[in-house]
Amino acid sequence: MVQHANKVRQGLTAGLVALAMGGTGCSHTMSEVFDAPEPPPMEQEAPPAPPVAIAPPPAPSAPMPMPAPSAAQAALAPQAERSLREFLDGWRNAWAERDIAAYLQHYHPDFKGQAASPEQWRAARQRIISRAGEIELQLGQPEIRLEGSDRAWLTFAQRYRSKALNDEGIKQLQLRRTDGRWLIEQETFTPNRRK
Repeated sequence: MVQHANKVRQGLTAGLVALAMGGTGCSHTMSEVFDAPEPPPMEQEAPPAPPVAIAPPPAPSAPMPMPAPSAAQAALAPQAERSLREFLDGWRNAWAERDIAAYLQHYHPDFKGQAASPEQWRAARQRIISRAGEIELQLGQPEIRLEGSDRAWLTFAQRYRSKALNDEGIKQLQLRRTDGRWLIEQETFTPNRRK
């Protein structure tokens, strides 16, 4: 009952206000009272500035030539290449012979491939290699790229066959010499396109 009385009182008050303003409902007079004022006229904007010509960037200069290796570096290159070929043979033989401990020793302790951790990668490689059965692994002649005395990239054709997988493609190993030993830091394999 009290709520009904309050609603009636609110309605009467609104009606009296409308009458005092000169009309009822939403008349023209009420509209003028409650509508926002017209915005001030817009000032005339200045015309846009003419486009400015921008000079093309200078032509790239010729790449700086690589410094010639010092006599000491030149003498190290054949020795480093020989040690890298020996490393690659050892890695290949350990994998083909399924000597998991020797195979894993060719990788840096932090190497994790596509796994979440080095431990997961090592466990997966151990499982895969132990289940592979006989492995036939052929490597092409490696292209060796040295960077200083402690980094190298080996790129070569790889042909792998086991009872579970037959794959051919290009393998690239990124190695770093750590405590006098080459270790694999990164490994990528790009399979040949299937026909």
